[in-house]
Amino acid sequence: CKDYNLKNCKSFTYCKDNEAIVTTATDDYPIFVFDFDDWQKIYQPNSFEKQFRFRYAGKKPARHMWGIDVIKKEFARLKKYQEEQQFEDYDEEEDSKKKKKYDPRLDRIFIASGGSDGINLRSFEHYPIWFNSESEQLTFDDYKQLKIYAKEIIYLGDLDSTGMKQAVNLGLQFLDIKLLWLPEKLKLYKDKRGNPCKDFKDYVEKFNSEKSMSFINGFNKLIANSLPLQFWTETFNPSNKKTTYNLSNTRLYHFLSMLGFGRYESETAKDGYIFVRKEGSIIRILQSYQIENFVHEFLEERGMNPELRDYIYNSPRLGEKSLSKLPNLKIDFTDADRNTQFLFFTKKVWKITGEAIEEYKQGEVEKYVWEDKIID
Repeated sequence: CKDYNLKNCKSFTYCKDNEAIVTTATDDYPIFVFDFDDWQKIYQPNSFEKQFRFRYAGKKPARHMWGIDVIKKEFARLKKYQEEQQFEDYDEEEDSKKKKKYDPRLDRIFIASGGSDGINLRSFEHYPIWFNSESEQLTFDDYKQLKIYAKEIIYLGDLDSTGMKQAVNLGLQFLDIKLLWLPEKLKLYKDKRGNPCKDFKDYVEKFNSEKSMSFINGFNKLIANSLPLQFWTETFNPSNKKTTYNLSNTRLYHFLSMLGFGRYESETAKDGYIFVRKEGSIIRILQSYQIENFVHEFLEERGMNPELRDYIYNSPRLGEKSLSKLPNLKIDFTDADRNTQFLFFTKKVWKITGEAIEEYKQGEVEKYVWEDKIID
């Protein structure tokens, strides 16, 4: 907590319309404050109304990257260590002494969805950054800065529809940023508001039992299995100054599944399945060549170099036999029960009950409809 200027708060006073409202901390209602001298961020984790968990005092900056100061400090320490030590090794083939280049960068930086996840990550000796709100996104300048300080960047998003959408959008913007997905079983648990658990804080609360090493090992495995949306790897040969490419099956299937592609079991299909794509709440039936075309169009739109595109064109890994290994999707087409009816439109979904009609954006509810069943 000291790393992030996080302190306990006994009480704070909020003034509005000539009225002073004092909120006091108790054992059941803790209050914390991130204190930066000229501005503060007040955190009430148990606020009954979720939108009032955070308040600000003082001159709040227009934008703030939490955790970057901690990262800079650790990078400076590692760099100083490099300058103070002599690293040498021997080339066994040439039997000659060579200086070993030491890389002072951190192994990785995590991008967290918020302060609770960030501080929990730091408690396990990881280095996270996060922003004030979901509306603040990583910029290209932020990305370049993080690449200076770390060997890899991992985005740890939430498991709800909003969190997954943000993760994919970031992964498409910065193709080498890895996406770490928490186990789906986390959503089977409920948080204190009765909603499905979705973030790293919940993951720690539900799975970090007394067997802490087991938890750490499990999380380390999730880190090792995290993947970027860049579905190929590149190797530069300094002797001939050429880059060779490899199309990774695992990365390719990850890329396609994150963009909604997969297989759906069908008793009437020749092979027992059909290719589909989730787009919001809409399920579209595809042929394998359409998935292949999507990949080629993606590379063309991104302006990727011709050598890479030629390599992908010549690869058999986009053929129907290879695509048959795409994940099998479990899709809930239930649109009604005794209390609720769902209606699907082109850009929205209605949830109708005896009390109200609620409107959602496409993909905000985990209910789906075939493309030809949409109401225009």
